[in-house]
Amino acid sequence: MAADIWGIMSVMVPSRFTLLLSRDEEEPESFNVSVKELPGCYTHGKTVEECIARSIEAIQGFLESQAQDGEIDLPAELSFDEIEVGLTIPTTP
Repeated sequence: MAADIWGIMSVMVPSRFTLLLSRDEEEPESFNVSVKELPGCYTHGKTVEECIARSIEAIQGFLESQAQDGEIDLPAELSFDEIEVGLTIPTTP
């Protein structure tokens, strides 16, 4: 990261994100989801499909919020329709 002359942080925004799923301890039928590349970006869902859809929404909201707060400078060509996600589901021993 490097600050530009206006003080906004210029960062590379990945177009691929890794979703880390774990069972919710309070609601075992649900999953908690964190986005590996975006510390602090979390969501949850009852199915894997719901987790993926909510994660894309969470990524978009997270990045837009960071840009509005002046913490990052989003590239104009970033398309949220082209975000790819990879899924990691921990196995139980």
